[in-house]
Amino acid sequence: MARPHIEPFCDRDEHFKPMRLLGFGTGMHYKMLSMDTDTGACSMTVQFDGGYKRTPGFSWSEYEFIVIEGELKVGDRTCRKGHYFYVPAGYALPEISSDQGCLVLYMYNTGEPSHEEATEHHPSAQTQLYHDVDSYMDIPWAAGNVAKPSVASGCMIKLLNYNPNSFAMTFLYCMTPNFYQDNISYHDCAEESYHLWGTSWMMQFGDVPTGGYFWRPAYINHGAFASEYGCIALGRVDSKLFNHFHYNPWTTPVETRSAQRRGYSPETRCCITGPSARTTTIPTVRRTSRCLCPDGAMRTVTIRSTRVTAIGTITGTAITIMTTTARIPTIIITITKAGSVATRSPNKKQRLRPLFFYSPLICSRGACGHPIRP
Repeated sequence: MARPHIEPFCDRDEHFKPMRLLGFGTGMHYKMLSMDTDTGACSMTVQFDGGYKRTPGFSWSEYEFIVIEGELKVGDRTCRKGHYFYVPAGYALPEISSDQGCLVLYMYNTGEPSHEEATEHHPSAQTQLYHDVDSYMDIPWAAGNVAKPSVASGCMIKLLNYNPNSFAMTFLYCMTPNFYQDNISYHDCAEESYHLWGTSWMMQFGDVPTGGYFWRPAYINHGAFASEYGCIALGRVDSKLFNHFHYNPWTTPVETRSAQRRGYSPETRCCITGPSARTTTIPTVRRTSRCLCPDGAMRTVTIRSTRVTAIGTITGTAITIMTTTARIPTIIITITKAGSVATRSPNKKQRLRPLFFYSPLICSRGACGHPIRP
């Protein structure tokens, strides 16, 4: 999805514009939040005036919407704030109207907004995918560990839509009062968020209030996070969500993406000191991997746990990886045997000493996971 990075943005700072596309009638106004200029896919907040009506029909694009404020009638049903709809392309909704007016968040996923008047679904519509739900009343909050490593406790979700092919998700998430997470994160997917209620804080951008919005492409650093009084937001990702946690806010999207392609995290590097001084990187994936030894050979190393601090020791050509749950820095110690790579005595600058670096996935509140991929 070729949408630019939009962050921070608050729709309360913008004015509504009248919707003039064919089929939508009069009395519909919008604020554009983001748009894919290649396809016309977009997200926007929409204000329906009191007395607004739209004829039955379908869109050529799949779309989602959720009522933010007021009441929206869909056929004979009255839908209040928090009511969510997923509508496949070609699925004909009945007449929609609003007696007193309402505010709605619309997201067109595969094309520009469109309305084709019809009382029957398009023959190619995947009608079985349609669903709607009162997300505030009919879905319980669940722990926010849908992605591993997980966010800190106090961030919970309600899953609204899931695509088993692309792993894209739409969900509500909330931060409870006094929520705090002290690390930086990035993802392999694009993500989108709109604050339905409340204010959160982010280190890079400050307060994100009601109406706050972002469209964030993959590999962009964000965090730390906090919310003093709590907030509720709608979030979306366009593919599988994985949290890459660290404490370095200065890495660029190019650096993080390049590191992910190699199977490493750019924040988990350690220097090997001693006669064969060189730099090595411990893989952050949870599997048997190849690691560079001091003698220049590649050997296997297996990291077994996703919620621990790793302690690694390289002695000559042997690699040993141990694990501990203690809240201590990761220690990488290199001991080089006398041989082809260590025939001279180290001088003062080359004396062996362990180097320390803090694991980027150990949260001070104890709720963050380890960066090793499950």
